[in-house]
Amino acid sequence: MALLANALMTSKCLAVCPDRRIGGPKLSVQEADIRWRYVIESYTELDLSFEGDVFPALQGLAKMMPSGMGFYLAGLWSRTVQYNLTWHVRTEDKHDRSIRTMEWRAPTWSWASTTGSIGWMRHTWTQQQDQNDQPMSFITVVNAVTSPVAEDATGQLTSGELILRGHCLPGRMYHPMWCQSSRTICLHIRCSERELCMSSYDKVPVIWSDAAHAVEQFSTADGLLATADLSTAHFLPPSNPMSAFAYFSRKLNPLSSDGRRLLLWDYHVDMEGPHQVRSGSEILILKVEGFITHDVSELAWIVLRSVDDRLNTFERLGLLYTRDLVDEAELERAANLTPEREIRIV
Repeated sequence: MALLANALMTSKCLAVCPDRRIGGPKLSVQEADIRWRYVIESYTELDLSFEGDVFPALQGLAKMMPSGMGFYLAGLWSRTVQYNLTWHVRTEDKHDRSIRTMEWRAPTWSWASTTGSIGWMRHTWTQQQDQNDQPMSFITVVNAVTSPVAEDATGQLTSGELILRGHCLPGRMYHPMWCQSSRTICLHIRCSERELCMSSYDKVPVIWSDAAHAVEQFSTADGLLATADLSTAHFLPPSNPMSAFAYFSRKLNPLSSDGRRLLLWDYHVDMEGPHQVRSGSEILILKVEGFITHDVSELAWIVLRSVDDRLNTFERLGLLYTRDLVDEAELERAANLTPEREIRIV
């Protein structure tokens, strides 16, 4: 445990843990929560040993956290879980290790369900003044429970579920016919009697909106294509896309102006295997948290798919970030008009 603790004391962690202590009885819940997120970021960067080691490796550190954090929930904490569901797999992860573990080790609402390098939305919010500025939460945690293999709740698990209440919008996920050779995945979200379309291309976000059909969006909508090499954008249909899109390198911030969509998958959802999500699958997006000012609406949504309609049970697929001028925030307005519903995530 001492070796792991030293490995986690990176420059990032030391910035918020100058005394080299992860936890302590005098820490506020907010301070402890910030430190724990840095621990997870640092740990998932290490790419350590076996998939099943994730919880045993963190047991010692978890037991150092102050009691005010509540009970341990698959790498998260009951007191702050509603603010920590907006984790995401980093798109800049050069090793591209993001897969869903072959053997179950954590519920999909936990960062531990994937093997990628984990980041948090605090690096994306433009309306957040500093790391202590907490976003608004739009969900209610109805119940959260995990079942450990042994008596220690910080050890390996056999199951876990999280029941949330909030506003959702339905949609479908597609692999467009016009780009079968690429790894483009589209979400069509039903909103105000029309569809908004968003996409990702091989873990590099492709963002657009206001499109009834995926092929038409490039010539009819404002958006952004983020790609490392503009010459590789061969999958674009011949519809003069340069007139509708601004192009940025991955090294630049693609969220530099208003009206953006960022779609981040937890793993390669189109990869063949037990976790593959097939084209045409129904999905939900659940509004989780964000910042709303007098002129900007900046939100994070969890992307879900049903695994058991009878039990209203879902699994998490990824994270959607949206930023709009308040007057143009169609997703938010549509979600607010829907009644709240309870979602069981496993």
